[in-house]
Amino acid sequence: MIDLSEADFLFKYLSAKPESFGLNWLSKSEIFFKRADLFEDQNDCAVPVKFANSTRAKRREYLKSLIPKHAPDWSHNRIKEQIRKREADIPKTIEGKIEYDRKFGRMLTRKFRICSLSRGNASEFAWNKYADNHKGFMIQYDAHALMNYIASLQIEVFPYPVEYREVIEPFDLDELVNDDTYLKMMIFKLRGEWEHEQEVRIICYGALPKGSQGMTCISEFSNGFTLTIPDSVIAGLFLGKDSNSQQPFIEILRTRTNKIPLYQVIGIEDQLQLQVNPIEY
Repeated sequence: MIDLSEADFLFKYLSAKPESFGLNWLSKSEIFFKRADLFEDQNDCAVPVKFANSTRAKRREYLKSLIPKHAPDWSHNRIKEQIRKREADIPKTIEGKIEYDRKFGRMLTRKFRICSLSRGNASEFAWNKYADNHKGFMIQYDAHALMNYIASLQIEVFPYPVEYREVIEPFDLDELVNDDTYLKMMIFKLRGEWEHEQEVRIICYGALPKGSQGMTCISEFSNGFTLTIPDSVIAGLFLGKDSNSQQPFIEILRTRTNKIPLYQVIGIEDQLQLQVNPIEY
């Protein structure tokens, strides 16, 4: 897990387009935990598992341990029938088995919900991709306050920095014996332009704590859940250098219980440091 003593702040790049959720999340002080199997990049959170390319005995033993975790009310006969069905579905060709394993790995990620943030605020790639080519904005969070607040709600999360690799090797079924291995499946990404994101994933696994349905700060949806955070967690707001208007953001910030610093980005120096001007409101 990430040592948050080395990451005082985390950042979220967002679009200000009306059809996006960025302004809505800002106005409601929400962060979003998305279901891992619904990530836009089909290869993200989908580390292949050696299921089809494993032995029949290994597959049977693995499913005997996996199915009761996801379907505790299933009878012994129903579990046996599901194992037989899985076995019958396995393709015969090498290419088919590789694709089957990729999809199987993605299926295992369904119970993970991830809030994706960044340790850096000066990624040209992230400003372009997530903040609408510098027309959007970026929220700065106090990392310690955020994690302490989540812990106070008894929501178990794991903050991990993404590991960028040249090659992502499939997991063997023998490795999938504890939650730590499943968590590792959530943090591997291929090297390349993605590396500039310096992404941190706050990973929520399994069910939310009992009583969470009665919490007004949590809203569950089919694709994940939002969490309303205290105003004090937001440490700053940065408008992209090509942002069209400051007024909508000023109106939102004026409703806050504390004064959140607002900045206009004017440039990025060597992919390392934002050049900004403070905005008084």
